[in-house]
Amino acid sequence: MPPPARDGRLQEASELLERARTMSTGPLVEGLDGPMMERERLFRQERFLTDMEVLAEVELQLGRHRHAVPLLHYAVHKYPLRERFAWLLMLALHRSDRGSEALVVYAQHRARLVAELGSEPGPALRALHARLLAQDPELMELPTVREDSPGDRYRVPF
Repeated sequence: MPPPARDGRLQEASELLERARTMSTGPLVEGLDGPMMERERLFRQERFLTDMEVLAEVELQLGRHRHAVPLLHYAVHKYPLRERFAWLLMLALHRSDRGSEALVVYAQHRARLVAELGSEPGPALRALHARLLAQDPELMELPTVREDSPGDRYRVPF
């Protein structure tokens, strides 16, 4: 059975992802060291971040833009180099009639990348920025759940 987000069961996907997000309470087996535990911690952290991305995508797809904004503000603040969070926050702000704030998010993200890494934002973020500047009406209908959004295909690489 395909994951709910890919199968069109967006409400169910949102509820499951929100439940999983609230159950994640910190690092796995804190205090234990070793290469296997470190791999598991890294895997769970990436899984958590990816699930947060999918949750935000689903919320936007369901039209709950204002509901996604706080989650995305948190994610952008906590993980500032993760560009997908910035992209989703910009779109959520735009759809919440907060277009100016969306442009500020882009400017701040770009400034951070230039200062810390000496690079520009990726093509997806630059394209969204251009569409925001052009006030593209299609942004209100732009699908957010990606075909490559992970579902139940995770396997721990040991």
